[in-house]
Amino acid sequence: MATASALAFVVGGLILAAIPVYDAVERAPGGSARYLPLAYVVAWSGVVFSAVVAVERVLARVRARRPIGWAPIVAVPLLVESWLAGLLVALVVVSI
Repeated sequence: MATASALAFVVGGLILAAIPVYDAVERAPGGSARYLPLAYVVAWSGVVFSAVVAVERVLARVRARRPIGWAPIVAVPLLVESWLAGLLVALVVVSI
């Protein structure tokens, strides 16, 4: 459990540190930052959702009296996907 939790926290920290990269999209020639907060909402919502899913998985295993094992690792792909979805939204809304 410790390894999976540590990996999820490290990836989560990297994702949280990488969310401000969306501002670089704003500086593109002809880019508009008017809708950029939408990208932040998508990314932060994904981060919160992945944390809730990981906690739910861990609690389900605890309730079932099973070892937690690698249950927290489910947050890693969700975190990466939320960052990519936010970046996609940033690219699209800046081009509008």
